[in-house]
Amino acid sequence: MTLNVGFQADPLSGLKKTRDTSLFLAQEAYARGHKVFFFTPATLQLCLTSPAHSPKLTASGYELFFKPSANTPVSMSYELGPLQLLDLSFFNVLFIRQDPPVDMHYISTTYLLDFLPTQTLVINNPSSLRNAPEKILPFFFPDLMPPTLISDSEKEILTFIKTHKTIVCKSLYNGAGRDIFLLKENDPNCASLLTHLLNTSQTPLLFQKYLVEINQGDTRVLLFDGKILGAYKRFSQEGFRSNEAIGGTLQRYKLSDSDLIIVSRLIPFLKERQILFAGVDLIGPFLTEINVTSPTGLVSLQNLYGSHPQAKIWDSIEHGLSSSLTP
Repeated sequence: MTLNVGFQADPLSGLKKTRDTSLFLAQEAYARGHKVFFFTPATLQLCLTSPAHSPKLTASGYELFFKPSANTPVSMSYELGPLQLLDLSFFNVLFIRQDPPVDMHYISTTYLLDFLPTQTLVINNPSSLRNAPEKILPFFFPDLMPPTLISDSEKEILTFIKTHKTIVCKSLYNGAGRDIFLLKENDPNCASLLTHLLNTSQTPLLFQKYLVEINQGDTRVLLFDGKILGAYKRFSQEGFRSNEAIGGTLQRYKLSDSDLIIVSRLIPFLKERQILFAGVDLIGPFLTEINVTSPTGLVSLQNLYGSHPQAKIWDSIEHGLSSSLTP
């Protein structure tokens, strides 16, 4: 069966052909004989022409035609069809893959995507995306987290810093290692930096105890439909930010028993919310983030293990994820 597959993603011109997860998934879909289309969220529109008709959800995008690749190392080349107006009800499967920040424009697209027909499998469910801020989700598992504060109260934050001496400050709704800062109690610039961060942020910030276990790397675990696709360690070149997007180095890693216990607790929680594709971040014994907006790392798994995680995802989709989610 040929599926019509859509990707709502960032502009193709900015996607790296050697490591982009969206392109990797699209290439596998194309290799299986499915039709693949890309569009950006900026082109999404919902139109009601008359009360007698249902609202119509469309976007301007392109069909992609991939060129053969040996995938060693991964490299994804493609040609674009002509720009066309896409009726999103045409898609059997739609991946929401634009990167954070999760701002009001991002949230607005999830409201529009709620008008997709129920037979379209959306990964991840748009309602679940806007109700699952990835840096807040771990609070549902407080026994797995390090000491963490979300606040815009300078007094409370300074008390938190005094208690834990060194902390990491993160933007709640950004990603890829952006807007992350290290704050130390004995740093004379700490108070002024904190004031600046609070004055320039439109939302509360997240503050987390600095974990010395980061010296042994942080762990990324990729999940799809309740199954572990693989895991690896990321190591920072600067001491605390290890994201691949900013130059973190990667190593193979076999999940420990304690890692598996954490992941096993997350799986039913995510499946209940129709969050099929997720990237779980661990530092030592602690859960730090549950990435759901645009999880990355499939190409890294392929390069490290040759495990074809993209094929496992498409096997799951093609065989039907569950009676309620089958395209």
